[in-house]
Amino acid sequence: MPFDITMEFMPIHEVGTGGLHGFEALARGPQGEHSAELYAVARRTGALADLDRQCLRTALRAANALDSDYRLFVNVSPSSIAGGRLLSELGDISSRPERIVLQIVPFEAIHDHPRFLAALTPALELGCRVALGGVGTGYSSLALLTHAPVHYLKADASYLQPHNPVDDLPLRAMGGLAQSLSLRFVVPGCDSERHLSTALACGADLVQGTYVGNPSQTPQNAPSSSPVLKRMTG
Repeated sequence: MPFDITMEFMPIHEVGTGGLHGFEALARGPQGEHSAELYAVARRTGALADLDRQCLRTALRAANALDSDYRLFVNVSPSSIAGGRLLSELGDISSRPERIVLQIVPFEAIHDHPRFLAALTPALELGCRVALGGVGTGYSSLALLTHAPVHYLKADASYLQPHNPVDDLPLRAMGGLAQSLSLRFVVPGCDSERHLSTALACGADLVQGTYVGNPSQTPQNAPSSSPVLKRMTG
């Protein structure tokens, strides 16, 4: 089932230097629908694997134009990984698979960890990294940390949004866990100075959000650093 999608690339910046670490590839529908809406439709229609495959192909083809070592975070569902077919195509699609970070979305549970890891192994052998996304929401499970080599722990943006009064205890706990496991802690949703200040106070290693850097359909034109972040951490 083909989806009418385009990709936006949200920059992810290093807290220590303000430099650009990479991008998250975000699928957008023809009316500007966000990834969560597209995934909801795909789940209802049984087309989740098709959406994952199309998003992966579209994102990686765009990223092949990058002549840098920036990481590309691509959202993938656990069932698409466990199915085996999705990741078997990585080497054919991407000229630099070692730049890819497979970001596991929290929309469904992982029921068979050994099967999941077996399907993930070929991508790991190509040099891909793994991010556990949406920690603290949905089906995101820290149990994956004991079954697969995770490199990034990523909080959910909802912890910083205005409709949810900021209580930084969960974020601080995630930051502490990431540090104890030597993982990079990513905090998205930094859309204001208050959001960014909270993320920094909670131990973020990497941040993303419109206050730090805006998404673009042409990642090769993105600034190499965030002036706002350099000012706040310099």
